[in-house]
Amino acid sequence: MAINRKHIDKVFGQKFSLLDQKNLERYFEDSNLNEEVRLVVKEQWEQFVPNPASCPNLDPIFYKLYYTINNREDSAPKGRSLFLRISQIAAILIVGLLIATSIYFSNDGREKVITQQVEFISRSGFRNQFKLPDGTVGWLGYNSELRYHVDNNDRIRPSATIFCKV
Repeated sequence: MAINRKHIDKVFGQKFSLLDQKNLERYFEDSNLNEEVRLVVKEQWEQFVPNPASCPNLDPIFYKLYYTINNREDSAPKGRSLFLRISQIAAILIVGLLIATSIYFSNDGREKVITQQVEFISRSGFRNQFKLPDGTVGWLGYNSELRYHVDNNDRIRPSATIFCKV
């Protein structure tokens, strides 16, 4: 594939089509043509001289925008914007209050008790000593199990049953 300088000239002249752009991209992607394309593009770039006469004078547009922005009157009167600001703050506070209330009532005012089961297992031929959270010490005979539930304060739950398999 050879380089067609027309495609590169059209791109630099800003009169290019999608086909010209795609061909230029292919030239850059092809490793065999890459160096040649770079030289042609560099040559085009060095020949580019902007024409100061072709640049339009944008000062009147700039001054018109500046005048419009500085002389714009606020669409909402001061009293109305203050009311709007206060109503926004009140809405935020009400939403926060509703969230706090829903959390309180979903918790039912009770502390959630997290329990876990504790097991002591003594295998065949062994006796194991155990100590309960209240300080009670005992022995577990061979091939036996002891299971009980404790709450988050390491207390045996009164409603829990102590199982012992003999």
